[in-house]
Amino acid sequence: MFSSIRFKVVAAIVTSLVLGGAVIIWFIAAAHDETLQASAAGATRTSIAAFERLKQDEIRAIKGVMELIATSPEYRRHFAARDREKLLEWARPIYARYKQAYGFTNWNNIDLDHKQFLRLTKPEDFGDAITRFNVSETHRTRDVVAGLEQGGQGFALRVSMPVFDQATLGDLKAGTLVGIFEIGTNVTRFLEMMKEQTGDDYGMVLRKDAIDPKKWASTRDYDKLRNNWDDQKDIVVAHATTADEHLFAYAGDTRRIPATGAVLELLERGGRHFVRSAFSIPDPSGQKQAAVVFVLHDVTEPVVLATAVRNRVVGAVVVLLVLVLIVVIGVFNRLVVRRLNAMVETATLVVGGDYQRHIVPSANDEIGQFERLFDQFREIFVGLAESASDGERARKTP
Repeated sequence: MFSSIRFKVVAAIVTSLVLGGAVIIWFIAAAHDETLQASAAGATRTSIAAFERLKQDEIRAIKGVMELIATSPEYRRHFAARDREKLLEWARPIYARYKQAYGFTNWNNIDLDHKQFLRLTKPEDFGDAITRFNVSETHRTRDVVAGLEQGGQGFALRVSMPVFDQATLGDLKAGTLVGIFEIGTNVTRFLEMMKEQTGDDYGMVLRKDAIDPKKWASTRDYDKLRNNWDDQKDIVVAHATTADEHLFAYAGDTRRIPATGAVLELLERGGRHFVRSAFSIPDPSGQKQAAVVFVLHDVTEPVVLATAVRNRVVGAVVVLLVLVLIVVIGVFNRLVVRRLNAMVETATLVVGGDYQRHIVPSANDEIGQFERLFDQFREIFVGLAESASDGERARKTP
């Protein structure tokens, strides 16, 4: 059976159809993957733009508050006189009010030698060196510097401003520079705002090599959060808009994730499908990475649609395969197999002595030409057979 022409032709057709169907399915899958990639890339760009917009809005709000404080005569006088107790007494209720209203997490008053003069969050903790880029840059440029920076306990947006002893709202740089004023705020709440705007889930991760694990544990305990320090090897989740922080597990090197974003992979959780992408946030110097934000973009609907399309294509290929096989086998039997079988049958009868059998060409095609040629061979064979028979009879006649 396996050596028959019919089997070989059918096998060739089946193979061709299967390969053709596989190619079609591959193209559908490739197009689907491209669509998901484009969707995830678009979601990442939207998220980057939303984060940058929120950051700039926050910087403007902080700068407005800082200008009011920096132009206060009491603030300037206590700071210039290095009267820590009076400055604390004056600033404490103001900081409490702004912390409640704007979510400020830090208010630092820094000497010109970059030593902490008064930290409103921990007044008893002062005198330590402040080496942050934004503070150094404010000291150098005598101007406001803002940026996102990872510190020993976490990640924050910090704005630093020079304080001059004659500053007014119309002229913030009047007089002599007396110190640096810095306010910080936790930007993880940006992720919740972004989720409301885009519908995507977000997770912000920080590199452990820039964080003090004891301070991290203390901060998590203060915020009444589980200490997730040991969840991952190199990074720790600072904030997530979903309770499942494992969605933001990443074994790769986050330092390779660009600020423009990168699409990472397709995930499936609880019957839902997500494309995970990420973008990095540079520090104020722009020379290193401060944090990475992961984006979980729900693509369940397009995945379900693509699966349905793929299933329909597979079904159509199977049906087409069956129909083509039926048609091809029928046509092949009619045009080739039956005619070849007829020639074999005629040849068998002729060889058996039935010289009256003829092969009549059934069509003007390749098989028809072969039928005519075969009939010519039949006539030659019959002629030879009859001549031999006549000669044999002649020898036997006395």
